[in-house]
Amino acid sequence: MAKAVVYIDMIDEERLRYVGSMVLGLNDALVELTGALAGLTLALQNTRLVAMTGLITGVAGSLSMAASEYLSTKSEGGVKEPFRASVYTGFAYVLTVIFLILPYLLLIDLYSKAVSRDGVDKPWSSSFNIRYRIYYQDIFEHRNINYKILS
Repeated sequence: MAKAVVYIDMIDEERLRYVGSMVLGLNDALVELTGALAGLTLALQNTRLVAMTGLITGVAGSLSMAASEYLSTKSEGGVKEPFRASVYTGFAYVLTVIFLILPYLLLIDLYSKAVSRDGVDKPWSSSFNIRYRIYYQDIFEHRNINYKILS
């Protein structure tokens, strides 16, 4: 039993003391930013715009989490230093943000290229919207012509 205590005392490293702060930043970034990116992807359908909005959201979230971790650690009054805990939390948050928005920066408009390559018009493509408008415009004009003939 005494040897186990000696070994645990040998493991006492700075990074191990702040693992909880890193996990907090990682976890919060995953939850918050994944939901935001999913919603933005469906709403905006422009990868650069989604990436920039995700980056802005991520930076704001990292500052918020770092400040929260600072205040939390300061109020606990334990072994951890509040400033270092907040830096570890913010750094883990920013790394997670970069990891999550990286596909949006590397795969630019892959979705729209895949849609145009298969030759099938989808409701979100511009050629579909043009054909849709022309079709319904023709129907509307045809009804007007029929109405004039019958009148």
